[in-house]
Amino acid sequence: MQKTNAYVHVSLSDCFFAGQVVTGEIVMASESGCPIEHHRIPVDKCDHMYDPECNGAKYMPFLRAAYDRNTGQSPNSPREQINQMTSWIDGSFVYSTSEAWVNAMRSFQVPPSSHACLFTYFPITT
Repeated sequence: MQKTNAYVHVSLSDCFFAGQVVTGEIVMASESGCPIEHHRIPVDKCDHMYDPECNGAKYMPFLRAAYDRNTGQSPNSPREQINQMTSWIDGSFVYSTSEAWVNAMRSFQVPPSSHACLFTYFPITT
């Protein structure tokens, strides 16, 4: 078995997991509202992906996200989505979104640019 000295760069797996975290945060922030509003988005007839039989009666279901009930009353006041999570992408889906808990976890003193240590190399493999 051939042995080589090579650095194992973790950027690829970092990007994968960071993408999963961001996706999870976005999806959880846009859960459906109450009461649930169902809408149908029509699909073009003979769409190769969604209407391959060309029957023209296909649609994609859509659920509206939660919104502020004081908005959406006129064209000048569109509905405003309520962010039920946090504006920080920090793993709040694991820990919590209660203000007391997240403030205790955040020091508010360390700038994000100081986290350069996240993009380092593992030791040399043998």
